[in-house]
Amino acid sequence: MIDLSRLHDLIFSLEQQAIKLDEQRGEQHNPLFDPQLFRCKSLLLVPCIAELKNTYHEIVQSQEHQRLTTTQAAYLTERLLNQLNAIQRELATADLRKKESHGLPRQTSISSLYQELAQHQDWERRLQEMIFEKEQLLDIKSTGLAEKTACQQAILTLEQRLIRCQQSRQRIENKITARERKGFK
Repeated sequence: MIDLSRLHDLIFSLEQQAIKLDEQRGEQHNPLFDPQLFRCKSLLLVPCIAELKNTYHEIVQSQEHQRLTTTQAAYLTERLLNQLNAIQRELATADLRKKESHGLPRQTSISSLYQELAQHQDWERRLQEMIFEKEQLLDIKSTGLAEKTACQQAILTLEQRLIRCQQSRQRIENKITARERKGFK
């Protein structure tokens, strides 16, 4: 059984913060999150909170009616935690991004690019580890058909995230290379 009692207050708190942030900055130019994480593709944070609440309520109702299989519980819980983390990150970095966009010129410093590169390399490594773990689960003979299907879906999703991460890392590496060439001329 998943203990979700503490999450209710956290979600309410995040909702209040999201309302304030959306009022301050309005709609963004691009969707805030990956469509794999939030189906709503919103330019505001409040609709993402609504989707997070739906995920939470789906778990709670399934638990109350004892309709939650182990695989469903794992999938929904992972989705809920990923959505929570994404929203918390968005709220935590909103002020930082606002300062960056107002104060300094658009060009990112070379040290910032190297930090970004290190972060993407770390994400890439972690995604590869997660894929490996799911593949190991897939190879276990006692794993049932539903679990194997869930693992295959998780591997596919992780591989897609890994490709996007590698593409971002490559763009950062290209920016660093271009910046260093300019510096040497």
